[in-house]
Order: sequence, then structure tokens, then C-alpha cells
Amino acid sequence: MVLNPDVVVRGRGVMEKCSMCQQRLQAGKLEAKKAGTALKDGAIQTACQGACPTQAIVFGDLNDKDSQITKEQADERSYYLLEDVGIKPSNTYKVKVRNQDEPLLSSHTPKATNHSKTEHHS
Repeated sequence: MVLNPDVVVRGRGVMEKCSMCQQRLQAGKLEAKKAGTALKDGAIQTACQGACPTQAIVFGDLNDKDSQITKEQADERSYYLLEDVGIKPSNTYKVKVRNQDEPLLSSHTPKATNHSKTEHHS
């Protein structure tokens, strides 16, 4: 942290609010501008995005219809927090997939009965 002037060093036990890596975003935009190219989808990664082994964190341009973030947001599992009260933040989340066991067939089948007929002679 000492070598990065964009990161504020705090005292022990003090948490800093996430800035969504604005320093990385600004540096990436500046590099693309210097190169004279458009900023490509996925060219900039935030610290948490780069550290996530499952690639569960995705950032991008929602105005680009071909970006990964737009495709992820269109997924049926995506939702917004407080969506039911009319708030539409830019952060979306996905519903956790839960595997539910199907009822076992053996527990619902009737017990076997003996249907054989026996004859009685008197």
C-alpha cells in the first residue's frame, strides 16, 4: 500500500469502503485513450474480480449489449436488492442454486401383498 498513492492507508482496525477500484478504471481508460482504441470488455479487472477463483464477480459496461455483464444481468437468476420497492441499483445478484432431493420412490410405493388364491376343500 505504501507504493500505491491511490490507496489510503488507515490505522489498524479501520475498514475502507469499496471504491470499485476507481484507480484501476481510470488507469485503464487512460491507457485506451493513449492507444487510440476503444475500451474493450474485460480489459480492466478490479482487485476482487482478479482474486475471485470462481469468477463470480463481473464488472462491465451495461450500455454495451454484447458485454459479459449485460448477458449475466439478463439471466433469469439475476435480481436487485430492494427491487420490490422500486429501487434499481446498478449491482445485481444471482439466486443461489439449491439442489432439492426428489422423493424416493421406495418410500411411497405400497407394501407388497400376497394376492395368491388358496383353495380350501372340506
